[in-house]
Amino acid sequence: MSSLIVSVAIRQRPAKSFLSGFLGLFLFWAGLALVKDAANEHILSAKVASILPLGGSYLVLILVTGIVGGLVSGLAALTGSYIAKR
Repeated sequence: MSSLIVSVAIRQRPAKSFLSGFLGLFLFWAGLALVKDAANEHILSAKVASILPLGGSYLVLILVTGIVGGLVSGLAALTGSYIAKR
């Protein structure tokens, strides 16, 4: 939601808006997940990664969750860019 609002307020081209929304949340989400995961020595994320087809790698799990969050934020920013064009 905040990516959409920022994208409406700060007008950018659609591609640049998507990229900035994607990278902003991807870096924040993956960084926060890595910090929180390191605090408990990767116990939970390793178990979740072993359930999913990720080869048991907690780093891949963090990367996948960062990409999903980044896509949602990027699409919200893209929507905001198109709303601002109207």
